[in-house]
Amino acid sequence: MPHALLNKMKRLVLIGIDEIQKVFSSINWNVISLDTETTSLSYIDLDIEGFSLTDGTTAIYVDLIDNQFKKEILSLLSSELTKVKILVGHNIVFDLKVLHKTIGLCMDHTTLKLFDTMVADHLLNENRRSHGLKYLAEHLLGHNVTAYNDIENHKSKEFYEYATNDAVWTWELMLLQRPQLEEQELTYLFTEIEMPFQWVLLEMEINGFTVDLEKVAKTKLTLEAELSKLRKKMLDTIEEPYEIQKGLDGSDEILCELNLNSSQQLAKVLFEQLKLPIIDYTPSGKPSVGVNTIKKLKDKHPFVKLLSLYKIAQKLLSAFFKPLPRLVDSDGRVRPNFRDIGTVTGRLSCTAPNLQQLPKVNKDFPIDTRECFVAPSGKKLIACDYSGQELRVLARITGEESMVDAFRKGKDFHLTTANDFFNLNIPEECLYETHKEHNYYKEKFKNERNKAKTINFGMAYGKGAYGFSKDFGISEDEAQDILDKYFAALPKVKDKIEETHKQVKADGFVTSMTGRRRRFKPRKTAYGEYYDGSSLRQSFNFLIQGYSADMIRLAMIATHKVAKANPKWQLNIVATVHDEAVYEVREDFVLEASKAIQKAFEGVADWGFPIVAETSWGDNYSEAK
Repeated sequence: MPHALLNKMKRLVLIGIDEIQKVFSSINWNVISLDTETTSLSYIDLDIEGFSLTDGTTAIYVDLIDNQFKKEILSLLSSELTKVKILVGHNIVFDLKVLHKTIGLCMDHTTLKLFDTMVADHLLNENRRSHGLKYLAEHLLGHNVTAYNDIENHKSKEFYEYATNDAVWTWELMLLQRPQLEEQELTYLFTEIEMPFQWVLLEMEINGFTVDLEKVAKTKLTLEAELSKLRKKMLDTIEEPYEIQKGLDGSDEILCELNLNSSQQLAKVLFEQLKLPIIDYTPSGKPSVGVNTIKKLKDKHPFVKLLSLYKIAQKLLSAFFKPLPRLVDSDGRVRPNFRDIGTVTGRLSCTAPNLQQLPKVNKDFPIDTRECFVAPSGKKLIACDYSGQELRVLARITGEESMVDAFRKGKDFHLTTANDFFNLNIPEECLYETHKEHNYYKEKFKNERNKAKTINFGMAYGKGAYGFSKDFGISEDEAQDILDKYFAALPKVKDKIEETHKQVKADGFVTSMTGRRRRFKPRKTAYGEYYDGSSLRQSFNFLIQGYSADMIRLAMIATHKVAKANPKWQLNIVATVHDEAVYEVREDFVLEASKAIQKAFEGVADWGFPIVAETSWGDNYSEAK
């Protein structure tokens, strides 16, 4: 265990510039573990109050609180960090943000290698309860841990030890993780994809995304007014008594015993008062009033149709339009926290705000959240994502000839599936997207194509007969017939699914094309262990989701290089939304930059058939989309 290093390492607390210069001159700057202490977690508000670092022999903490030499010390640190070949950190993007904010340090991503112990731990065990440094120090390294909030005085011996431990424990984790990454064949994924991707995350979190606060405020008022109208209509529809009084802001305030936000009370209205059929049950066995129930019942009664609109408006208001102004920094930009370790599949997650879940315009209640994210003056926004990514990955991992052939020749795969499934008798040549009659047949058989699309994507997501029965409102036997027909047409897909399930049962994990692992826990019974259906479905889905996530990482790394190679474009990545990357660019270079971004996306792999990316641009994200 690297735990022994803690006792052997020389520890120093430094304040004066002369002693810091002397110690810095004795440090081996080739490989450094670094951690910063700050006044805030917010990029705009934070200031550095100290930093710790170690080269594996000497560990130091430099106290910058009320330090007369602060400017000179940070200048010296900036100079010395240019010597570093490998920079080690735990959530290293945060520390790089601190260095950029406080000393303007932009480290050379072409020569400096990163080693993020938080990301490494996620690759080694994506199911771990926490990837936080203190948790890992306690559970993997065996250290006694003091909580940050338990130390009030940041100029105390206790705090100095706490802060120094951050750099030392990060160093120890690196020593522990290196051979484990090698052993689990994760070194390529870690060094060639995840670590270069940290520079992309850094840029996104520094740049931020410009928000039109005036539009946000107007939309908030619109939503609040609509919610009030919907409440009245819903209560009138079921003849529920209510009173209206004026609020302090002059708006109508509805007083009613029925709480429309209570699932329990809504269930009584739907299933007891209106006698509507129960569609789903909650995990506790009670009738569900969730999304699926509302969707299935909204044409059965006017109250449910209004409830559907109410839920959409309520979610938009609570998830985005109310909190968004509080999250915007003083420069008019919002800087979400992008979590590289936020999901077990490898996809990014995002908070404050959750741009990964930024809703699309709902045709039933057309409020466009994306219009609120805008390009600054003199710039445009470019959006880029893959076309049919999951199905192309499915074709690649299964080697299914008919899928590969369809993508190689430019066939409409969904229409091809519909043609086979529903015996549409569409001429072969009209299935090609370039054929003059393709759009005619696409429109004529729109419903059948949409069903085929559901089947195709369902297969890519590992869906079984139960899932398809819910999609199409049919019995599981009928849904199984669909599966059987699909597998008969695409036997290699079935072979790959079965192969994946066997791997889970044999090894407890599956591995994507980049080496990313998804581990599953078996269920234990008196008769032994087994992997349930959910784990088996997720295992096949992961092969697609995990690789798709890494494709986007590779594409964004490539576009990051494009931006650095063309500084006059002022091309900056500002966000990812779902599986789409969003960029800012000088408006006079939008066409050049758009083509370069598309080329970078399409060039991440060579599969023998085209990987297709699509770009668009505009003055706001809705236009760019």
